[in-house]
Amino acid sequence: MAMLETRHIVASVHHGGANSYHEALSGGVPHVVLPMWVDLYNYATLAEVTGVGIYATRGTAPHWTVENLSNAFLGVLDGPDSASMRANSRHIAQLMRKEPGSHQTARVIADLAAHKSLDN
Repeated sequence: MAMLETRHIVASVHHGGANSYHEALSGGVPHVVLPMWVDLYNYATLAEVTGVGIYATRGTAPHWTVENLSNAFLGVLDGPDSASMRANSRHIAQLMRKEPGSHQTARVIADLAAHKSLDN
């Protein structure tokens, strides 16, 4: 996360774990996702659906090839959707910084403690 906060990172290459996915989101950089098992495929697909990254090994996962990696890197850095991936990533990061999840959670817990219900 510290590296992402430097603003010198142009893409996050990761395995598709929840922590890696959310760190890249909060860092405001596009994703190159190389899933290898279970829920990691979901995050790879989510990166594509939300327009913040590329599922690099579609069709070969859990294995990767030089061609997969090359195409994904080029797609994120200079492909036809690269500008929108960067813009989407930055936009989501700005939203996340407005009210971090820990602040939202603390607010909900405080509301529950004060009112004993979310409906009030």
